[in-house]
Amino acid sequence: MPSLDSAYAQVDRGAEHLTELKLLHDEVCKIQAKSTVVQFKLQGTVPAGETLEAGDVRYPQPPVGIRVRIIAGETANCFRSALDYMVAQLAILDSGARQERTQFPIAHTPKHFKQARRRGLNGVNDPHVAAIEKLQPYNGRDWLKFLAILSNFAKHDDLILLKHGVLITTEKFPVDPTDPDPFKYRMRVDFQNVIQIAINEGFALIPTPEILKSEVAKTLDAFKPEFKV
Repeated sequence: MPSLDSAYAQVDRGAEHLTELKLLHDEVCKIQAKSTVVQFKLQGTVPAGETLEAGDVRYPQPPVGIRVRIIAGETANCFRSALDYMVAQLAILDSGARQERTQFPIAHTPKHFKQARRRGLNGVNDPHVAAIEKLQPYNGRDWLKFLAILSNFAKHDDLILLKHGVLITTEKFPVDPTDPDPFKYRMRVDFQNVIQIAINEGFALIPTPEILKSEVAKTLDAFKPEFKV
């Protein structure tokens, strides 16, 4: 009897990989943060209309751990496998027989989806195909695009980079009334470097698999009623 049990198991396995990925991500970022120096050079008041150099951020450029890249790929592959299992079970449900080489398509155009349907959605009926098409990136579902990118991580060495930012905290305090400074308040500015691993396509590594886990689970939940006896 077809079911989504194996698909949900893949989501659970992906969640386990994601837990490990978060720990490794934080470890890499912690090491990088310790070697990053934020220097604030500006002292005193900036005259109106003038621009002065406030400081700079100096940091090394170490490679991101290979293990981070591998586990990111494994995490995404589990989520993608969950969708593949779902399609395989839908094909059995709709056709009454196991189909060869079924696969959940990730298409960027309607034409691409039609081609993918012929290759990977054998045995899946039209209503289910239409439901799957609604999930495609060209219908505004970017999470599938990110899933395709992340699931190819294990094949590339240059997809992850370290993205640096600076968290700025300010505090305003009054000036001593006897101070000749014409301004009544002064501002203290504190800098703290913020580091995360990002993909060279421009999205952060850790939040993305969290979104994928949620979206894949929602997709399985949406199709689950089809498998009820």
